[in-house]
Amino acid sequence: MGRPTPSSGRTFTLSFSFDGRVGGIGFSTTDQALWNGGSHPKSANQFRYDEVVNGRKTFVGRGVKVISGSVDYDAYGRILRDDRVFAPNDRVVSYEAYVRSTTRQPIVLAGRTISISHLSS
Repeated sequence: MGRPTPSSGRTFTLSFSFDGRVGGIGFSTTDQALWNGGSHPKSANQFRYDEVVNGRKTFVGRGVKVISGSVDYDAYGRILRDDRVFAPNDRVVSYEAYVRSTTRQPIVLAGRTISISHLSS
């Protein structure tokens, strides 16, 4: 996405452009290092404490699990048959492993050009 935006007065012209993106896979080495070291503000919680200090895995992620059935797809990935039965997730996992496996949706906005022109007579 990009958009130039000119604006003119009697003796000057101001123009700027920007572009951006929402979504995709983003990775920040600093952010990951904070999570890995337990220094990220969002990592200080009971699940991490139980795992690191007490040696217990106590995190259960939101979602569902398949308890029976199966699904068949066609060559285009469309579902042909689905008789799966779901139940709320109750699987206990490592909080650290869960956090490391998640991806974040970045929002990037970058200023590309700023131009000011003065017209002299």
